Amino acid sequence: VCAKCCGMREKNRLPDIGDPVGIVATRSISEPVTQAGLKCLDPRTEVRMADGTTKMVMDIQPGDMVLGANKKGETFPSRVLNVFNNGLRNTVWSVWASEEGNEVVSVVCTPEHKFLCVTDDNEIELRPLKDITRLYSEKGHALYMVDYMMLDSPTNTMDIEVDNEDHLFVSASGAILSNSKHSGGVAGSDDKQVSGFK
Repeated sequence: VCAKCCGMREKNRLPDIGDPVGIVATRSISEPVTQAGLKCLDPRTEVRMADGTTKMVMDIQPGDMVLGANKKGETFPSRVLNVFNNGLRNTVWSVWASEEGNEVVSVVCTPEHKFLCVTDDNEIELRPLKDITRLYSEKGHALYMVDYMMLDSPTNTMDIEVDNEDHLFVSASGAILSNSKHSGGVAGSDDKQVSGFK
């Protein structure tokens, strides 16, 4: 394959003779799909819409307006760009509650799905559910894990992609979570491109 046919690589350069262009191309194509598949929700997960109503993930369509969020926990309307059916995945059921017990969040998702959480240093950070001890609530405080259980059989899973800088949205129960927007870098690249092609 000639360099021009291969196209621009990471760091905006053509490949050199001997570069493993096939391997890099495969990684560039498969990495977003793989990462999206790690972040999945039960299709019946209810999402807060921008107008205050709720819809299950399976009923959301591209163009719908959901309640988006940023990494500070601030919320605002965000357009849905895509809806993904990610097939059967192993999922967990988790329940989170405030210290007073007056706020409860229940989630069924893959253990790798990322949520805003409160760290041990009381910072707000995005982490996979399996690594969280305190979930950050849309209401601005920490929720503590009450129960966490791997479900016996794989669950059909879905996710949405929202159009905001941090790619976060709010569940109907108040959890702030990430969407399927690719968040890693391209294999072999230190930037945040989704594809190594131009």
